Amino acid sequence: MALGRDSVAAAADIVDAIDRLEVSSGELALLRLQHLVLAGHVAMNDEERAEVDRLSGSVGPQSRTGLPAGASAQDVRAAALAGIERWRGRANSPLSDRRTIEAADIISRAYEEIHTAAR
Repeated sequence: MALGRDSVAAAADIVDAIDRLEVSSGELALLRLQHLVLAGHVAMNDEERAEVDRLSGSVGPQSRTGLPAGASAQDVRAAALAGIERWRGRANSPLSDRRTIEAADIISRAYEEIHTAAR
């Protein structure tokens, strides 16, 4: 099958559809985040990388927020809210580039999901 002019025009639609899919799926977004960090597209210190690893690989809201296993739902919500505020601040910084903003948005959404699920 040969690619024609219509194929190039349709490529933008495909990219948009993939972006919508990533946004709707937390797991895909976290996979994208890991790619951004591991490929060196987003500058993070060791503590931030550890946070990304916890959010991406840990099971349970306590471990994902860096809390001990017996932490209460209230503590989980507080830790998630602190993460949301911290990463939204990074996303809104005028010093953040496009990929840093994308990474910060993904992390914020992950914390929002944890906050919503904690009861």
